[in-house]
Amino acid sequence: MKPGSVFYPDTSAMKFFRRMIRLVLALYAACCALFIWTLPLSGYEWMLDDPALKGERLSFCTLPIDHDTFLGSALGAVALPLLLLVASIALSIRRRKAHYALWISLALLLVWALRFFVFAPSCPDRSDY
Repeated sequence: MKPGSVFYPDTSAMKFFRRMIRLVLALYAACCALFIWTLPLSGYEWMLDDPALKGERLSFCTLPIDHDTFLGSALGAVALPLLLLVASIALSIRRRKAHYALWISLALLLVWALRFFVFAPSCPDRSDY
């Protein structure tokens, strides 16, 4: 079926609907990226900005260890781009070519990997991280 045929109408309402889908997709991607980038790596990360603890000279490596928060944040944050990835794979199969949502979802997965693996602070003197 080609655009403009009886089964695939190319009316102004359909064009408006496609524009709205693109806008929603862009907003979803921006919110996902912001959510991924702002998730804490440790449950005690708030201590770094606490004015009462400024004299303690805390760094990320001196915070108490919280294994559950990192794993929960990383797994919770990857769920959002994976939803978009599954939908974009379905759209790509339907169109028989790569849908632009596929590239957006792959970019979000790259942001996730950068946040939780590349830009995660390394503490060489602690073997727990």
